[in-house]
Amino acid sequence: MAPIERPVQPNASGSRALGRLFAVAKALVATAIAIVLAHQASLLLHEWAHGTIAWIFGYKPSPFAIHYGDWTLLDADEAIDYRAILAAGRGPLVAAIAIAPIILGGALYVAGTPLLALRAVQRRKALWVFLYWFNLSNLGQVLDYIPQRTFVAAGVVWLLRNEVPRAYAVLAVERSGRAALLALTLAYLFCWYGMAGRGYGFPSNALSLASPALAIVLFIVCRPKRRWVGDRAAAFAAAGEPSGQTRRSMKTPTGRPRGL
Repeated sequence: MAPIERPVQPNASGSRALGRLFAVAKALVATAIAIVLAHQASLLLHEWAHGTIAWIFGYKPSPFAIHYGDWTLLDADEAIDYRAILAAGRGPLVAAIAIAPIILGGALYVAGTPLLALRAVQRRKALWVFLYWFNLSNLGQVLDYIPQRTFVAAGVVWLLRNEVPRAYAVLAVERSGRAALLALTLAYLFCWYGMAGRGYGFPSNALSLASPALAIVLFIVCRPKRRWVGDRAAAFAAAGEPSGQTRRSMKTPTGRPRGL
């Protein structure tokens, strides 16, 4: 009897690998876009807060009359003549102008954290990712000015204990991607914002140089392989975070969360 010829099966593993590669590339591009948009939005609000106080007291024609530079906004600043204000004997006004964006950034961070827990927001992944990085940008704006204050420390603790594990659940980040997300989060906060004080004297330079070291320490403390991190991510998923995973699918037969 002649052997039965079987149809050639496509390379399933190759297709899965290609699909995985495409998904990773898509996530990287979406994250990059979200970071840029969130940073620009937070930066503009920061500079406009400076400008608003100066405008209220008659030192600017408009709150939005700032120096924007090019499209990157890397050279943007409030464009306020602080010397003229000081010459007029209005030192407290200079302090008010300086502190305005710090208050705004803190308020936006406090107001933004509950939004990340809303299921209506979590179902819209693009919006949730933008808000995650926008929230982080606002905390970073505060870190620029007052790196050692209680508010910043509390904000960082809340971020690492809640928002990062929530991101693992909401975005269904697998074990291999969790370390990358945590590293990117810490680098954005402690390297991009934390090192912004370079060039302003010894204390600022020292704090700026210490920021990357702190990021490394926090990565070790909060690395995704730690059980408490996995437990919190599993709890967010089991509580109804729209990651497409239920309590049963998040656990192995032994009851331990997957990916740990």
